[in-house]
Amino acid sequence: MKEILLLRFSAMGDVAMLQPILRQALAQYPDLRFRLLSRPAFAPFFAPIDRLEFVGIDLEKDYQGLGGIWRLSKELQKGPKPLAIADMHNVLRTQVLGPLLSWSWGIPLAKMQKERGAKKKLAAPKAHKNIQYLRSHHLRYADVLAKLGFPIDLSAELAPPIFEGSTALAPFLAPQGPKLGVAPKARYAGKTYPLELMQQSLEALLAACPNLQIYLFGGPSEGQEFSQWPIAQSKQLHIVAGQLPLSDELALMSQLTAFLAMDSSNMHMAAFFEKPIVSLWGASHPAFGFYPWRQPLEYALLPDYEQFPMLPSSRNGSKMFKGYENAMASISPQQIVDKLLPLLQA
Repeated sequence: MKEILLLRFSAMGDVAMLQPILRQALAQYPDLRFRLLSRPAFAPFFAPIDRLEFVGIDLEKDYQGLGGIWRLSKELQKGPKPLAIADMHNVLRTQVLGPLLSWSWGIPLAKMQKERGAKKKLAAPKAHKNIQYLRSHHLRYADVLAKLGFPIDLSAELAPPIFEGSTALAPFLAPQGPKLGVAPKARYAGKTYPLELMQQSLEALLAACPNLQIYLFGGPSEGQEFSQWPIAQSKQLHIVAGQLPLSDELALMSQLTAFLAMDSSNMHMAAFFEKPIVSLWGASHPAFGFYPWRQPLEYALLPDYEQFPMLPSSRNGSKMFKGYENAMASISPQQIVDKLLPLLQA
């Protein structure tokens, strides 16, 4: 059995994007296995995958600074020697850890190429930019494996992963009707749709699709916030945020009809199951390469670029141009309803 050691510690959405690529690789190379180093919280993403060993590494707690990376390299060298190392992150920590292990073991190392200059140009404060789509991160991950001698056919059909949920899922799955997952928030305000407009969108969807069941995903504090929404009184709205562990959230996502999300980790988690995902974009843009796995581009809703001509402003949504704070409000609730209804009623 040939083993590749993979390095990818963050961010949550980027780690999630790695999952379908590893599944494709393992399906196409029966004699291949992976050992993935990442943050412990992300382990549920990879639980259903055979021939993948997930090693949870808490860099902030256990391996801080260059001294911590050196100690981690020494600990890893006590374990089995892999065939090669795939740096799927290419940040300072992996730029130190990868070469240390490669040199000590005498094995090849391949790194992900990020095109940081092209991404910076795409986010420049310039009006009416010629937006060129960069290589997707799914393809960039596959490129690393190809450099190590394992090219992948990403068009190959593969059944979605099966996540075994706990009995806590039963009350969420009991209601009949199409099931829409919604992740109303993102890490940054610049890529979060105005919450009052989100509520209007959900109210319009419930009016148009009377037996629709809506599931709100997010962090524990967001669940508390969602419970204060007027629409939360509806028996057809179910707050998942803060109620289920990540493994159960994934199992629930696998049972949904469609999903509505910002450019966020929930978007990439929902993409594991290749159900329709309507995504809303603000400061960021699909052209940066972070579009969800196997989703048609027509499912993306963008701000009015005539009204906000300098967009996009950031690769990850962390920066928004002054005066552009309400750009996402130019996406109307009716646009969201029009995009989702055919998918829910299919």
